[in-house]
Amino acid sequence: HDPKMAWAGLHTLSVLVLKGVACALRGLPSVQGRLSADLDVLVPKARIAEAEAGLLAGGWEHAAHSDYDDAYYRAWMHELPAFHHAHRGTQLDLHHGILPPTARLHPDPALLLAAAEPVPGVEDSTTGSGCAVSRNDLAATCGCIPPATR
Repeated sequence: HDPKMAWAGLHTLSVLVLKGVACALRGLPSVQGRLSADLDVLVPKARIAEAEAGLLAGGWEHAAHSDYDDAYYRAWMHELPAFHHAHRGTQLDLHHGILPPTARLHPDPALLLAAAEPVPGVEDSTTGSGCAVSRNDLAATCGCIPPATR
């Protein structure tokens, strides 16, 4: 994935990169040999509509899904239905939470956003927005620390 192209449509927001792409941007050895099927990003829930509008304006489309699926995701999930970029074929998952609201655990996404660190070289020169990764997220999703210490 080209990190600068991945943010097309999110240029007015800073986003937190999650999961495998976050590990790849950090250059962690745990991603060697791993293929990423999609990009996972997190924005504050209060800005999810702005992020969605930006993605749609930036060439992203909602992946094929029914009206029922769309309503279900918006009511019960921690992310919107997947986005697909028409020209690059990339898939993006836009998260506003870490786990569905019905999950037993309720990790606070604000803690991840607060722990975010900018990714060097991935920044929009006109707005200063870019992407960031969180050490907390890396530990949880990449297995960077032993399970006993999580």
